[in-house]
Amino acid sequence: MKRTWVEISLSRLRHNAAAVRRLVAPRDVVAVVKAQAYGHGIDGVVGALWGEGIRRFAVADLPEARQVRSRLPEAAILVFGGCWPDQEDEFRRLRLSAAVFRDDLIPRGISVHLKIETGMGRFGLGADSTRRLARALGTQVEGFFTTMASADKDREATLTQLERFLDTVDGLPGSRHVANSACLGIPETWLDAVRPGLALYGLSSCPIPLDLKPVLTWKARILCINELPAGKGVGYAGRFVTSRPSRIGILGVGYADGYRRAFSDRTFVRTSAGPAPVVGAVSMDLTAIDVTELPEVRSDEEVTILEAEAASQVSVYRLAEAAETIPYEVLTAIGPRVERTYLG
Repeated sequence: MKRTWVEISLSRLRHNAAAVRRLVAPRDVVAVVKAQAYGHGIDGVVGALWGEGIRRFAVADLPEARQVRSRLPEAAILVFGGCWPDQEDEFRRLRLSAAVFRDDLIPRGISVHLKIETGMGRFGLGADSTRRLARALGTQVEGFFTTMASADKDREATLTQLERFLDTVDGLPGSRHVANSACLGIPETWLDAVRPGLALYGLSSCPIPLDLKPVLTWKARILCINELPAGKGVGYAGRFVTSRPSRIGILGVGYADGYRRAFSDRTFVRTSAGPAPVVGAVSMDLTAIDVTELPEVRSDEEVTILEAEAASQVSVYRLAEAAETIPYEVLTAIGPRVERTYLG
């Protein structure tokens, strides 16, 4: 019997991929599937995206690239984290492309995309290094890219970054790609290809002109329901104390699964009879909910702890707000021991 799992709608994933492709056509789509496809699972996701005509993928590192290659023998795969000297043989064998963000870290005989620093303030090549390397490497350079720092909040700053990027790559041959999901609302940034991540999974950090359908639902099972008297502490340190005779359900999910401790006393779950508040401290493997007002709820019931629908009381947006974080972190924190179930 499963204690916690996620259900991922492949039909919704395909819908989102098709919507993005239609919006930006005829440009290429580079599907960002790093961090286990934003918590959705690389193995289950990339085949559906391939079926919708996406042929280019981006990952964070070599282990993720291995996963994509094992599923998609013909895909183009870009590794954002670059290729280090001890990885070159495997990059060649797997036919991977590497990001280059340092002018002293150039892989031999491997296709590269030059990462340009335009305002993010993390890493990347300056304009002079970019042009020098592009001339020196010739056809080894497949493309150029940058990361937009605030496309979800500041259009003008995004266009300033775009201008810096275009000035740097002017006259240089290769695919140019700068647009993340937030940039889908800024057509000027689409260039030769776009790199959507969150939008493919049906979410957006800002308004974009797409009918997105959230893909993931996270569920857990009620392992037992305890009848407790008034004045009884629940969980570590008795953080929650019952104010009346109470029915407290114990869910088989905790912070080791990615259901964050920051959700303690601040979130809800959806039961068959309605919403139930999380009470007390979320622990490593277990979470308590108060079902006193929901007498129909029983042990072994499945409850929804993260809803696919954006307007839901248990949407990823509500959970992110409760934890004072962003949806990206909530999704990518869903741990490897949480079983992924893929629905048609």
